[in-house]
Amino acid sequence: MQNLSIFDINISSKLTGIFEQLQSTLRKFDFSDIKEKELYSKVQSINPKQDIVLEDIEWLYEDYEKLSDVFDGLDSDFSFLDSELANYLKKIIYSRNIAKREKIVILISHIEKLIEECLDESFGKSGIKQEVKNAINSKLDKVTGANIGRCYILAITNIVFARTDAFNDEIDKRIPFRNHILHNGIYQYSDSEISQMYFVLLSFIKNILIGGWAIKYGAFD
Repeated sequence: MQNLSIFDINISSKLTGIFEQLQSTLRKFDFSDIKEKELYSKVQSINPKQDIVLEDIEWLYEDYEKLSDVFDGLDSDFSFLDSELANYLKKIIYSRNIAKREKIVILISHIEKLIEECLDESFGKSGIKQEVKNAINSKLDKVTGANIGRCYILAITNIVFARTDAFNDEIDKRIPFRNHILHNGIYQYSDSEISQMYFVLLSFIKNILIGGWAIKYGAFD
């Protein structure tokens, strides 16, 4: 896989900085296997069949303090895909005529296809969580930008596609649980919950994109 510098692809500078910092931190340890790192342990701690609350997953978007941080370079983050899906999602995100509540429904209904494109995989019929796990775990070895991206994508998949019907407590409505929203609707969510969820969802999408970019170009390896 060809290694490219961060200047070869039009991607947001904040996000490349995040990946470089994370990779540098991970490489300070003696181990070379990413599965021996704290990052992978955090990913493994997310069980899509058990209750998930926002406070447990804040590490996935802790580098973004507000929505404007997520929007910083987001248009460029889509550029490596150059697909009909990417162009469509950008139009939805940047539309001034669609409310956040409706944007969430549209974006979350296309997130499986976005993950598929970013992993450059063709999913079968095993279910999205199993397909992503199969596509990612077999490739995880040393600490690379691509493998950091794979870890983030795996964690986000297990959250977004969690089996909320198996949860013991009431779901955290600040988290974009795809199946719950598409099966039950979104009209009962408060404006505050919608605002927080939109921030989390766009943060997830941004991290999926940078993960896909790192995988495609071997960036930071």
